Amino acid sequence: MAKKPEAPASADKTVADAVRKLSKMPTGYVTDAMGRLNIGSFMDHVLPVQPKGRFVGPARTLKYAPKNGSNKGTMTIYEFIRTCKKGEVLVIETGQSDCWMMGENMAHHSMYQGLAAMVTDSHVRDFAEIRELKIPVFCRGAAIRRSDLECVAHDVPIVCGGGQVYPGDIVFGDPDGICIIPKARIADVVYQAEDMAICEAEQERGIKAGLPMDKLNVIMRKKKVLKV
Repeated sequence: MAKKPEAPASADKTVADAVRKLSKMPTGYVTDAMGRLNIGSFMDHVLPVQPKGRFVGPARTLKYAPKNGSNKGTMTIYEFIRTCKKGEVLVIETGQSDCWMMGENMAHHSMYQGLAAMVTDSHVRDFAEIRELKIPVFCRGAAIRRSDLECVAHDVPIVCGGGQVYPGDIVFGDPDGICIIPKARIADVVYQAEDMAICEAEQERGIKAGLPMDKLNVIMRKKKVLKV
């Protein structure tokens, strides 16, 4: 008797499996994997406040823009955080503003809500206090300039730090920076990243063993080849 086809994995299970597997890798494996697939989105100059800050999780998005007084009734960041689920990542687009977008109270609010991380292409205040918190916070640095921005949309596609982020995309950050895995390609990227981990281990063994360069080059070229 033919084996009954397995039911396709639910979107939630796919994301949960990806988060579990990616949590054991550095972002470098993922960026190389996305290079194989000719996809990907990355944030520039958005780095962790905590020296060893690291996270991975599905995105919830907020879009901010200069105030013009026409956006009445839009949720505040505090209100939006209350709608987030445990393990989600709050990502805030500001057009790379030089003002601060969040502080210690907001970070604590996110931490108690169970968010995996907070990310903004703006700055933060209370930098020293945030540095001591358990929740990873990624930003462009510290600032005391007050915000001149207002929320114009939530749960919409945004561009944060130069990277496209859609709600539900996997956002992955560590001390090297942040990459964004499109939700439609999560399984593909994880598959390639797992192979990248094997290639990296083989390369490390070759370097340690002092392999001749011709043999080492063969190993390194594997990292560029799409696994099928």
